Amino acid sequence: MKILQIHNQYQHKGGEDAVVNAEKRMLEENGHTVIQYLRHNDEIDSFGPIQKAGLFFNTTWSMKSSRQLNRLIRVEHPQVVHFHNILPLISPATYYTCSRHGIPVVQTLHNFRLLCPTGLLFRNHGICEDCITHNLTRSIVHGCYRNSRIQTSAVACMTAFHNWLGTWGKKVDAYIALTRFMKEKFISGGLPGDKLFIKPNFPGHPSLYSPGHKGYALFLGRLSEEKGVMTLLKAWEGVKGMRLKIAGDGPLNETLRQYSKKKSLDQVDFLGYVTGKVLQKQMNDAMLVIHCSECYEGLPLSIMEAFSAGKPVLASKLGAGAILVRDKKNGFHYAPGNPKDLADKVKWALSHPEKIEQMGQTARVTYENEYTAVKNYNQLMDIYTHVIR
Repeated sequence: MKILQIHNQYQHKGGEDAVVNAEKRMLEENGHTVIQYLRHNDEIDSFGPIQKAGLFFNTTWSMKSSRQLNRLIRVEHPQVVHFHNILPLISPATYYTCSRHGIPVVQTLHNFRLLCPTGLLFRNHGICEDCITHNLTRSIVHGCYRNSRIQTSAVACMTAFHNWLGTWGKKVDAYIALTRFMKEKFISGGLPGDKLFIKPNFPGHPSLYSPGHKGYALFLGRLSEEKGVMTLLKAWEGVKGMRLKIAGDGPLNETLRQYSKKKSLDQVDFLGYVTGKVLQKQMNDAMLVIHCSECYEGLPLSIMEAFSAGKPVLASKLGAGAILVRDKKNGFHYAPGNPKDLADKVKWALSHPEKIEQMGQTARVTYENEYTAVKNYNQLMDIYTHVIR
């Protein structure tokens, strides 16, 4: 089968970029041909004033992406087109290009962008569903996307225009939601339930099962407000006897480091952005992995990677963390945004090493039963076969 992947890459590499690459490798290893149409947000840096102003309209309907995709399809003749991120440079206009060629379209929903301009359903330090329960104008009033009413308007107008045009129901043959929770949110937001399929992400480079550990906790992710890293540092003010390693980068990097220094958190190490064997080593030596997100999220790869290494996950009981982590089975929960509860659960882990070991074993079983590349491949091919038929 020949598959065309479409993805608008981010300036700072993240989970979505990793998923695209992992799926490409997986499909090619199983004998399929994968071609890609990629655009990168770095292009925007070279835009002149007129081009940047035109981004407001290109987010809704990009003629450039449509023309380029039309030429690519004429040359390659793919059997299915799989979209990932399309904003801001690709736009939903490319769905129509595929439709004109009679090629089925699959769209992975990595976040909640079709319901909320930020993609997070998060505002003012907490969950916000105003754009679902009311309308998208709420996001413009608050300037939710990048703290800019103009940029928020561009994304909100794109969503509203294609709602009116019927794009989401007519031009996409299948949506991939990462969890049942996501599927239910999108149905409540208006997407057709009969086109929503559930297929989780999977770790492209799973860690080797490593039941031993060196007694520290690991956080892996973007250093931004919605990830709850400040709550994590506040919790560590009350934790003694366990190191915390923070792997990642993001807009709060310097703020978090300064806070740690001010509070004399000598047990906290900032590793920066790490990948590959370095990341696997940190994962393998950890006692547990902490997922402290304060937004719903889609399906965090950090949880999948922890399960593959046989590490229990201490997760906020919210969205993906509440579903993927089964309390006292493959990990345990704490109240989101509550540093005291988080600290108490870490102390519990320190005093119950045998329970943590058992949870780690269950975490590995969870990975083997639900999140391997083989299982993911079969799920993806079922979706492709469905839309082609």
